[in-house]
Amino acid sequence: MFLSLVGTAFMTQSSSAVAQETLFRAATELSAQEAQWRNRVLILFAPNPKDPALLAQLDILETARADLRERDMIVLRDTAVNKPSTWRRRVKPNGFEAVLIGKDGGIKLRSDRPVSMQDLSGLIDEMPMRQQEMQQDN
Repeated sequence: MFLSLVGTAFMTQSSSAVAQETLFRAATELSAQEAQWRNRVLILFAPNPKDPALLAQLDILETARADLRERDMIVLRDTAVNKPSTWRRRVKPNGFEAVLIGKDGGIKLRSDRPVSMQDLSGLIDEMPMRQQEMQQDN
């Protein structure tokens, strides 16, 4: 399993509003600029829409909508290998890959296997920005 934490900044200066009601979107429906400082983005790359790892990851996330909302997450799907999105050109995934982008625009996780919501939540909840959010909520 390929799993790594990376602290590289993902870019952007602009931060326009991102609608929270749509948790699952196509990768072309949200730019890094729109998400930065507002949302954590989990991008699911796959070679096709019926990829077993993609479907397994979506099943995991579908049952965790409340957890996704609580952590200001948006899930993007990118299966257009022949028409690469901006996300795909920047991340350069190989096959299935789940990539978590933090609110700061940095890559926080890359996995070539589906990631449990428990692992995602644990990773996010350890982030300093999330720690601040949880303190403000109390």
